[in-house]
Amino acid sequence: MILEALVRHYDQLADDPDNGVAPYGYSLQQVGFCIVLQPGGKLHAIEPLTDETSGKPRPIKLILPGQSKPSGSGINPCFLWDNPTYLLGHVPDGRDSDWATKRFDGFRDRHLGLRKIINDEGFDTVCDFLEKWEPAGLLDRNDAEPLTRPGFGVFRLRGEERFVHQRKAIDQYWCKELDPAGDALADSATAEGFCLATGQRGPIARLHEPKIKGVSGAQSSGATLVSFNLSAFNSAGKDQGLNASVGEQAAFQYATALNALLADNKHRVQLGDTTVVFWTEKSSSTQADAPGTPDPADALAEAFGVYKDDRKPKAEGEKQTRSTLRDFLERYRKGRQANNAQSLESADTPFYVLGLSPNAARISVRFWLNCTVAELAERLGNYVEQLAMTGSRTDESSPILRQLMWETAREAKDIPPQLAGDFARALLTGNKYPHSFAVAILRRIVADRSINHPRAAGLKAWLIRNHQQEVPVSLDPQRTEEAYLLGRLFAAYEKIQSDSTDGKLNRTIRDSYLSSASATPGVVFPRLYKLNQHHLSKLSRDKPGLAVVRERLIGEICQNLSRFPNRLSLEQQGLFAIGFYHQTQDFYTRRTEPQPTAPSEE
Repeated sequence: MILEALVRHYDQLADDPDNGVAPYGYSLQQVGFCIVLQPGGKLHAIEPLTDETSGKPRPIKLILPGQSKPSGSGINPCFLWDNPTYLLGHVPDGRDSDWATKRFDGFRDRHLGLRKIINDEGFDTVCDFLEKWEPAGLLDRNDAEPLTRPGFGVFRLRGEERFVHQRKAIDQYWCKELDPAGDALADSATAEGFCLATGQRGPIARLHEPKIKGVSGAQSSGATLVSFNLSAFNSAGKDQGLNASVGEQAAFQYATALNALLADNKHRVQLGDTTVVFWTEKSSSTQADAPGTPDPADALAEAFGVYKDDRKPKAEGEKQTRSTLRDFLERYRKGRQANNAQSLESADTPFYVLGLSPNAARISVRFWLNCTVAELAERLGNYVEQLAMTGSRTDESSPILRQLMWETAREAKDIPPQLAGDFARALLTGNKYPHSFAVAILRRIVADRSINHPRAAGLKAWLIRNHQQEVPVSLDPQRTEEAYLLGRLFAAYEKIQSDSTDGKLNRTIRDSYLSSASATPGVVFPRLYKLNQHHLSKLSRDKPGLAVVRERLIGEICQNLSRFPNRLSLEQQGLFAIGFYHQTQDFYTRRTEPQPTAPSEE
């Protein structure tokens, strides 16, 4: 199912030439230099090829025939492009001249063997150059500096703008070789069968290429999503990719599509050790028909909180994040009821989310979601609704996922790698949030002695989804659960202490007792009661009116509290934290003063 969806996404990308997706048999590579040849094969110049749109020179990207070779593959020259060693016999640091000469000879022999088959003037010029060139000639050149930069090299004839590999005869030859009936690329040992991704019969890929790049923690040279490198993984006498029965063309298409998603910041986000990509099957032309309409994939990225460097998102960026997500959800909420629903993007549009994690030379699938845009909107809507909590400093009350993860550890680097991926999977599938999320939040509350908005909102969502509790957005004086009342009572005790000293305290009861009060209230609250009597009597002397208000609040809370339980479970500790947060926020909520009624004419 994953490969099938990626193959369809490749077809969608290939329909738009602006995407720069390589066709089957080709690859998108970074090219850093060009070998310019004169007629007869004489070397004219070695020119750098750079793209400076990003502010610093980088290799340009070109679609080239074939794939780059993996490291350790022996002498394996590419067709009309390669690194400086294969093209010119350049000796890199740490290598000897014999090593470089063997690779140059391999590149030359491959191309000279194709000279009569291709029969093209430009290709003949390259062959003339390869016959005459001596690698030692690089020592006398002043233009060899581009060979030390990143990127591959290509050929071009002097006076022409196109490269040799872009000539019509070269392209026709390569397309012919991609046909299974071709001579050069056809392998008599290649097995044929039905492709599991497309259902078509053809040659089955032994190795799935190109390699997948961009998964955090995986090999920088690329890893594979489907591979079999041990006999224990094989079955029915088949080896390598023959166990998966994926066609060569389908393997290329799904790998190319996945690489395109991983290279696109709008459709990729990093959650702990999980790299998440997401996409829809909506074509780019459909998106263009409705400018300004939020893309579902973009909305999901906004919900996750795609920020590169800052630990905390900037206020303006956070506001835009919430606005985009709100617009997306509201659009579908209205679309299911409005008469003009057909003018909106189809709610039945398939939507996919794929979570990937590194695993040695392979890539592991952490989670896979296949739903419709309407289902995604509903799940994101539930996520936002469950996180709604009073006390937000912004227009919206729901923190983004990345903010929730920041509250589980002292520093971002200490966030458990698997937690973010598991939380995202629960968010997208509607399943329960990981138990470790609540444990981490409560652990940070104990360490910091702070119950802020994201922590309270996260615990609220966890209680609603995992324990089916109805937790209000703000203070609910009618709730009678012991844990909630104890949290409110602790907040009231702290407020009385603060009022009695005008806030001039180096250490409050929260600093001393919050941890033990939320875990073992039966031990701590009797002592807090005695301390509160002392603080209340002092407040009565200085501010008798305020003392009456606070004492009345204590009575309202305690009238439904018959005992101090010895211990609170994890679920009850979460409710304690929410009760404390609700009561604290209520203390600082501005009350609306009643307006005097104008006297009547009578």
